[in-house]
Amino acid sequence: DQRGDIASGVSTSGIAWKYPGRVGDSPIVGAGNYSDNRYGAAACTGMGELAIRVSTARSLVLYMKMGMSLHEAGMEALRDLSVMEMVEGRYMNIVALTPDGQHQGFTTVAGRKYLHMHAAMSEPELLDRTCLEE
Repeated sequence: DQRGDIASGVSTSGIAWKYPGRVGDSPIVGAGNYSDNRYGAAACTGMGELAIRVSTARSLVLYMKMGMSLHEAGMEALRDLSVMEMVEGRYMNIVALTPDGQHQGFTTVAGRKYLHMHAAMSEPELLDRTCLEE
């Protein structure tokens, strides 16, 4: 925003995927979303258990804190996820932002896209996510 504050937020898939005892990544700050005004923000969608196990959102922002570019940090977060068993139907999408407004989407599944829009735009822009396999 105008003061340089960054926020992140995500929501769950809804009641259909709420199996008894299941907790998704959305309510767990660091797993499904994380923001730090100094370094950036990240938000995840997909199989929440994967993001919980490797703290995907926090890890991506931490990699930027360590000096990685947004692209490098996102790719490292994807590599963290790649050690998980990625069977059919398990995937993770990430959207990340730097304090100066750079943004990029990342995914474990080729062909995924994300929407980007800021105050000076009249229409959102559909962009490709970067996939580790590409």
